[in-house]
Amino acid sequence: MLTWREVETIIPQGVVIASNESQEWLLPWWWENYAKHNTFPVTFVDLGLSEEGKKFCKEKGELVEIPSYPFVGIEEKIEEGRTESWNKIFGGNLWAEKRRYWHKKSIALLQTPYQHTIWLDTDCEVLCSLAPLFEKIAQNDAILICPSHEKVQEYIIKTGIVFADEILFNSGVIGYTRESKYILQWAIHTIKEHGFHFGDDNLLSRLIYEKKWPVQILDKVYNWREIEQGRNPDIKISHWAGESGKFFISLKKLSFLE
Repeated sequence: MLTWREVETIIPQGVVIASNESQEWLLPWWWENYAKHNTFPVTFVDLGLSEEGKKFCKEKGELVEIPSYPFVGIEEKIEEGRTESWNKIFGGNLWAEKRRYWHKKSIALLQTPYQHTIWLDTDCEVLCSLAPLFEKIAQNDAILICPSHEKVQEYIIKTGIVFADEILFNSGVIGYTRESKYILQWAIHTIKEHGFHFGDDNLLSRLIYEKKWPVQILDKVYNWREIEQGRNPDIKISHWAGESGKFFISLKKLSFLE
């Protein structure tokens, strides 16, 4: 049965991230930025890391394997007609393999050993102490999350993937409490309904919209998209999402070597 990972001792605060072999090149960059400002423990969730990637994670924190749920990325599980429309919207089927990992995010969140957890995508550049963010995580089930940037909202509404009055939330940065019924329900719905939704953001946003789940709106400086929003001296976490974001990270990594 899908549930929260059992742990001997629940730690008050910590960070959870996840990666696979194709994305593990981001881990040293992510860690270098994170460790400049934070000492909170980190749990790494293994989504298919190489041995080298596993070694890195074990040296920096706790490494846990995700339970095996082989339900994502299988074409026959996608509702008829969705594949063609997603190809048109997103320019080809490069998304197909990535969905296999996107939709495992909710299950990765269940692996936390922390009472208060901050989830971070590995393309998030941490530029501050996360202590104030932990203080914002309420002692209830509400998910702390940021809406997507206005330009993304406008585009995604035009595609018909979200309703005109629906908010598309970005799950690159999430604050939550262990045993949150909403995080668990997100994971359960993912297993049942992933074939109807392009990515993890879309499914979570639809659940929040239809079921009127309570959310705490995260200040946008904690999930800032510089490519769309430009520079901001108040940025706390810069989220380099998408292929263009990964290109900028590769340039930043080169600058580290100079």
